[in-house]
Amino acid sequence: MTEAADLFRTQLRAIVQAAERSDVRVLFPMVLGSHDLRQATDVLQQICREEGFFHPLKIGAMVETPSAVFTIAEILEAVDFVSVGTNDLTQFVLAADRNALDLLEDYSALHPAMLRAMKEVVGCAAAKGKPVSVCGEAAADPATACLLVGLGVRVLSMSPASAARVRQSLRRSRLSELERLALKALAMEDPSQIDRLVAGFSRSPEGPADQDAFHHALD
Repeated sequence: MTEAADLFRTQLRAIVQAAERSDVRVLFPMVLGSHDLRQATDVLQQICREEGFFHPLKIGAMVETPSAVFTIAEILEAVDFVSVGTNDLTQFVLAADRNALDLLEDYSALHPAMLRAMKEVVGCAAAKGKPVSVCGEAAADPATACLLVGLGVRVLSMSPASAARVRQSLRRSRLSELERLALKALAMEDPSQIDRLVAGFSRSPEGPADQDAFHHALD
């Protein structure tokens, strides 16, 4: 057994032991497809047997690689839920060098390729009745969070410091309005246009920033 495999088993064993006392879910990161996911879940099940733990554990997969997006239907068959990691997925989808991100003008979770990737994951998860969440910087931005909800996302993961601003923005929005925003963004090819569209949806604490311009952009 390799050192990495031994460490993986140690981590899973700690999770199983914690599950004996708490409500625990297992979320596997950097999933490439259903094959490596099933290998990981097989190891988890083996450790559960070794620990005498026979209660079902909720298992999820992080969608943060292009291969996971392409095989999302098969992945969803093997898990109870999925979570889209926008930071890593954006980097891999756009073939971006982590050391040169500041130099890339179109590096954003609002890039058309990213929006279509997330729409594919959300749509497939909805068809199979599996929950999907989004984490990363995109979920923590109020305007982008509104777009994600318009795409069909219903669970957003972020730091407590960002939650209040995102919650306020969502509470001031109608779902039909968010769905229109998402449809408009999905139809665009220019990342800068999407940025402007989403920015136009941003609201200040006093009210709509520029709702006339925003509704004109949607029409």
